[in-house]
This record gives sequence, structure tokens and C-alpha cells, in this order.
Amino acid sequence: MSKKGPIIPMLCVIALGVAAAGQPVHAAGRGNPGERNAVSLNPFGLISFFGALLDVQYEMRRTMDSSIAFRAGIGGRDFGPYNSFTAFGVGGMYRMWPQKTALQGFYWGPSAAVSVLSISIENPSSRTSASSTGLALGIGAEAGYQHIFHASSGMPEGFLLDGSFGLRFTFGSLGASAGGYSVTVPWSGLDYYLRGGIGYAWR
Repeated sequence: MSKKGPIIPMLCVIALGVAAAGQPVHAAGRGNPGERNAVSLNPFGLISFFGALLDVQYEMRRTMDSSIAFRAGIGGRDFGPYNSFTAFGVGGMYRMWPQKTALQGFYWGPSAAVSVLSISIENPSSRTSASSTGLALGIGAEAGYQHIFHASSGMPEGFLLDGSFGLRFTFGSLGASAGGYSVTVPWSGLDYYLRGGIGYAWR
């Protein structure tokens, strides 16, 4: 998720914390074997205002204080009257859980991602077109809170909500030229993103 549209995802994170406050923690070592796998979808990616990048994440618990998450996303948007870009990215994150309740509660950790970027442009005068493809590499860190609901809460067993905030430094840029008309999309620098995930966890 890009810099745009932070309000609704932030409200999702706040609501998640309020909802989780009254729920018991179920995890290994605390009277419950705990979930070992989780998959979630970022529904905000369906809305172009929030970055137009739909992503799916799979997470696997390693120990009670660590997990590994893998994420893949695809999306794109128009910019200008005749220009557009698309992106496909994959990434991973090593999540650390201070409360030793992996997949449940607060987490933080380093992250990295690589994206394939493509832009298509059209000269508004000559109507000639061009396209270009490149790579962007991002490294950073992410922190968030994930809550898994159980039948005792009145929610479906294994239903989860995940809200996170990340900082990322990205390297890369992309440009194209058509008949003297040039467009460059800078993809380098530090930015932040917000993610709200809805999914399912299982043992």
C-alpha cells in the first residue's frame, strides 16, 4: 500500500485493537496448541485510491516467537490522460512476536520485496505509443497486530484480522519515450505503507 489513503487502513488497525482487547489469547504454551499457518487478503488493494495493489499473504509459524510471511501483489493505475503503469511484486518478512504467541498479537520485523514494473505511454499529439519494463527493490521493516478469533468469541473459528504499518526504502526508476514525449516514474526513496488483512488461520 502506498502513501495515499492512510485514513481507512489506520481506522482498521485501531478497530482491530479494540476488538482484540476483549478476546482471550490462544497460543501454544497457554493452554492451546495454537495456529501454525495463516493466509490473508488485503481488501484495500481493490480500491485504486489506496494504491491499486491487491496482495495475498501466507504466513508460517517457526517458533512461538517467530514466523515467516510471504506476500505477492499485483495492480496498476492510470496517470495522466494516456499513461498507465502495472506492477507485480513478491516479498517476504521475518516476524518477531515479543509475547511469544506467534500468529497472535503484536509483531515486528524486517521485510524485503522485488517488483516488476511496466509503464505504457502515448504521445497526445502524434498518438505514438511506447512501453518500458524494469525492476524495483525495496527493503524495510514492518510492525503490526494480528488477532485470530475462536468460536468462543462468536466469530468463525480461525477468522483473522491483521493490521500493519511499514517503512520501506525502494531503489529503481522507470521511463519511456514516444515521439519526443517522455515520462519517468521515480521509484526511489523512503516511504510508508499501511496494510489491512482479512483471512483464515489453521493448525
